[in-house]
Amino acid sequence: MPRLRFTVRWLMVVVAMHAVILGVLFWARERQLRFDRLHRFFVEQERREMAALSPPPLKGGLTIHMTAKGRWNHNQALKYKRAARNPWLPVAPDPPEPPDAP
Repeated sequence: MPRLRFTVRWLMVVVAMHAVILGVLFWARERQLRFDRLHRFFVEQERREMAALSPPPLKGGLTIHMTAKGRWNHNQALKYKRAARNPWLPVAPDPPEPPDAP
């Protein structure tokens, strides 16, 4: 049985492979954290938008009134929640923000 030799070249290849793997893992974790922060930001914006409307709920049911900006914030929150779960997938650019209601 041939003996395995630890050469400098072989050790450099092993170290380079580990560096690439760790780099990809750190990149994915940073991207996941960034998308999670964006998700929480848009959830908070959606809550503020809903609180600004705050109609009293109907008896026996919940009424939800959402403005165009509220829907946009909701869609953005969902998009970044999915992106945080799968940070290796590409993320589409943000659509333009709707204007504020008069």
